[in-house]
Amino acid sequence: MGRKRHLRVDMRGLIPAVTVLPANILDRDGAKMMLRSLRDRYSRVKRVGTAGDDASQLIA
Repeated sequence: MGRKRHLRVDMRGLIPAVTVLPANILDRDGAKMMLRSLRDRYSRVKRVGTAGDDASQLIA
C-alpha cells in the first residue's frame, strides 16, 4: 500500500507538522485529520486554504 504525506507550512514556509497516512485516504480527509491534531496549538487560526487543484476550497 502507498502513503501520502500532508504538510502544514506557516507564513515563513517552515513545516511545523507532517501527517503520514495510507494512500487510500482522500487528501481532503487527511488534511482535516492533521488540522484537528493542531487545533490546540493554533487556536487563533480561523480559515485554512489548500494549494494545488483544491486552491479555491476552504477546508476549515
